[in-house]
Amino acid sequence: MSGADQPLLPQNRAGKGGCCSDPSNNPTGAIVAAIVATLGSFMFGFNLGFTSPALPSLEWGSDAVFTDCTEWNVGNDGGYTCKESVQGAFWSAIINFGAMAGAFTGGPVADAVGRKYAVILSGIPLAIGWLWLAFDTVYLNLLVARFLTGFGMGMVTPSINVFIPEISPKSLRGTLGSMFQLNLTIGILVVYVLGDYLTTPVTVTPSMNPTNPKNYKTALDHAECNWRLLAMVGCGVSVLMMVGMLFFPESPEYLISMAQKCEDEEKKSALEDRAIYALHFYRGAGY
Repeated sequence: MSGADQPLLPQNRAGKGGCCSDPSNNPTGAIVAAIVATLGSFMFGFNLGFTSPALPSLEWGSDAVFTDCTEWNVGNDGGYTCKESVQGAFWSAIINFGAMAGAFTGGPVADAVGRKYAVILSGIPLAIGWLWLAFDTVYLNLLVARFLTGFGMGMVTPSINVFIPEISPKSLRGTLGSMFQLNLTIGILVVYVLGDYLTTPVTVTPSMNPTNPKNYKTALDHAECNWRLLAMVGCGVSVLMMVGMLFFPESPEYLISMAQKCEDEEKKSALEDRAIYALHFYRGAGY
């Protein structure tokens, strides 16, 4: 028998159906928990796609933050729009540095505090970063905010990818495991759709962006995205993930691993009881 097929608990601590009961008896708990946990991967995709609707307005618009522009495009009406911004490029890319740092952190945190709380903790930099993006106007501060969203993105990835297989019944392990990638792509789609919905036509005048080296001679009709409201959506989903995860028990496999390391028999028994409850919650009362 392979390690993956061995019972988590001793036979005398197993549920009514024993360790070999049908693991698909009632997987509702695992399905709902996987949906809530993969809000983290939804935020991964949302973060990746955020620059597409937001960046043009950050570079040029009534609420622009980036103040440099190395190249300009000339529109059909003779107006100029930013072609390339060094600040914008660096702001877009800095999430990768945050994600690398978060990825190195996520695994140790999941081992130290548990899979459930690692997912919750990863939501903190995500929520703070998105909220910061929504309200700050200083370029360096927006860099830090973008780094934080990347850090949370990197931290949540190993946490989710350990949590879901450990709570899933064997017959659904592949299906629920694929939800990480599914929700990531949904996140990209949603940010594009919302970005389009939050984009409205405005008239840009020279006074709106005095850094324009060409200095418009006439007003320019121009589409602009409400990127700050879009960032608030990111903050809201991050908070929803954190609050939602509070209602689920810890991974049964993590609890058993902690019980096996525990020398105090009373604490060991309590951890095993919590593991039994978690198994029943995620995989059904007959497991």
